Amino acid sequence: MKAIKRESHKYFSLVLLGVFFSLYCFYYFYSNPRKITLLIGTVSVIYSVLTYYLFCIKSDFRYKMPYIFGSLALALIFFVVFFPPFGVPDEVYHYLSSYWLLDCFKGRASFAGGEFPIRSIDHDLIDLFGESSKNIGNHSFSSLTSCFSLWANDSVDITVGGYEFTIGNCNFICKLPSMIGLAAGIAFTFGAVPTFYLGRLFSAVAFFILVVVSYKLTPYFKHIILFIAFLPMTLHLASSYSYDAGIIGLSLLVFSLLMRAFACGEHEISYREVIGFAILAFFFAPCKSIYCTVLFLFIFIPNDKFSDRRTAIISKALILLLPFVSIGIFSLSSIASFASASVSFDVRGAEVGHFYSMAGILSHPFTSFVMLIRTLINGLDYYWETMFGYELGWLQTNLAMPIYLMVVYLFLAFFCCIKDENYFPELNLPVRCCFIAASLISAFGAILSMWLCCTFDTENVVMGVQGRYFLPIVPFVLSALRFPNIEFKGSFIHKLFQVEVLTGILYIVRLVSIATL
Repeated sequence: MKAIKRESHKYFSLVLLGVFFSLYCFYYFYSNPRKITLLIGTVSVIYSVLTYYLFCIKSDFRYKMPYIFGSLALALIFFVVFFPPFGVPDEVYHYLSSYWLLDCFKGRASFAGGEFPIRSIDHDLIDLFGESSKNIGNHSFSSLTSCFSLWANDSVDITVGGYEFTIGNCNFICKLPSMIGLAAGIAFTFGAVPTFYLGRLFSAVAFFILVVVSYKLTPYFKHIILFIAFLPMTLHLASSYSYDAGIIGLSLLVFSLLMRAFACGEHEISYREVIGFAILAFFFAPCKSIYCTVLFLFIFIPNDKFSDRRTAIISKALILLLPFVSIGIFSLSSIASFASASVSFDVRGAEVGHFYSMAGILSHPFTSFVMLIRTLINGLDYYWETMFGYELGWLQTNLAMPIYLMVVYLFLAFFCCIKDENYFPELNLPVRCCFIAASLISAFGAILSMWLCCTFDTENVVMGVQGRYFLPIVPFVLSALRFPNIEFKGSFIHKLFQVEVLTGILYIVRLVSIATL
């Protein structure tokens, strides 16, 4: 009798969920009665009900993980297609850097930088959407429809200059997927729009693969990987030309390999695993050197997990050395440019002035410390909101989401810190403190980079810092903040997925409605 009553309660909650999502979608369709809002609303109601049914009612459903990864793939495809060209922050720059890298591999441009050729139709796409996509609206999608052409019609090449791309500053490892997508579009003589979206699609595919591999490799904290992957800001960046897609994906892979190494028993870490981590460290460090501090957490793996003490010392020394070697090869020149004050004027949009230099910051330590504290006090709430996806596009106010959706993601981050049946005892207090310290150093590095390249020396707060810069370190922070005295009964993965997907559906319905006005 109790079982029947319990089942009836589940089906009643399913009906309530369907009614709620139906009313929610109807409201946004009523606010913006277009076919796209009707389509997305209908699909959203069906998908929300289906997700709740499969994970809460049909307990014997055997394909939960394929369903989760399928949902991630669908979300990535949506973000690839929905945003018009260059609708992601700095996407013109990232698009052209992928184009430059492709030209370099073709022998049509120099790896040392300088001018490079692009198709005239691709340049016209930049002219059409480069500025207008900073303010996404219905006009953006109308322009996209009018300029769409499947094939390139006798397009000629034109030369682009004014961009000082180098292997160091374009993060070539993270740009390879979008470069391959561009190469495929050009090789098949696709038009500018399909070629552009192919680059985005390949970037999303690469991120999806990194998430799946990271999830499979780590024995613990799998829910943290899913939490990061399903965040709106993560999906937005992963489905674009931004190198942040690769950085976030690679950081998840670093996290999973690190957890895998900590979980190994005595003498279980093989040379193959050490070499794999070393290769990852070599290519991850120059992507953005501020995040390489998390690579040094490898040295806190107990020596008895290696075959012998000598192997442990050599392996840790190798992991410590390779990031410096990699940064020295690819990024040293760009890092050194921040050390001294600029003799010429620096430009930030339409503003002109002198950016802070490292020498200037260090010469006034107290003033610099006060400026850092002031920056954190003024911007901390903005950082966590934009890290989750409060404002997408070019941080447009018309695309701002309700704060209650951001609070849901904040609570999910909190629940990621609760101990569940997959509790990981290897992360003792000293190791967890090191995780926090490494993450704080990376966070400070993100702020410092904006201090040096985006803040005029007449300003008293650091400008340009956004929450997305902290996404690569979030897994390390959440794993270190695990509460040992608060426990969730059962596995948290499926519960977290349900809440995050349902929240994401609410997010997408609102986004489509307000972005197409």
